[in-house]
Amino acid sequence: MRCPVPVVFDHLGRPRGAEGVDAPGFRAIRRMLAKRDNFWTKVSSFYRLSDAGPPYYDDMRPFVQAVLTDRPDRCVWGTNWPHPGITRNMPNDADLLDLLESWLPGDAVRGPLFAENAARLYR
Repeated sequence: MRCPVPVVFDHLGRPRGAEGVDAPGFRAIRRMLAKRDNFWTKVSSFYRLSDAGPPYYDDMRPFVQAVLTDRPDRCVWGTNWPHPGITRNMPNDADLLDLLESWLPGDAVRGPLFAENAARLYR
């Protein structure tokens, strides 16, 4: 908690979809995001973490919506392209982006998630 530099939890902190948003690790990440302005999470690679699988990855929607509701100012988006290690069910990035757009808790998070937060984080 005393880390003086920005910390980014990649891939939403890597929760598994079947664990649900009440999983201890994901709850810990949400607490850290709530307490510190130098902690961030990258909304990416949810397709890898889903236990429900394609095409809708329904079990990951609550995770994405939780961090975007809790700290929309501390979330950045990433494609995870070229999807290393994927040997089957290669995702289509446009489909993933459309799906993510449908999960947004409101239009106000779009600009920060896709551009403004990354500009602040990465300068």
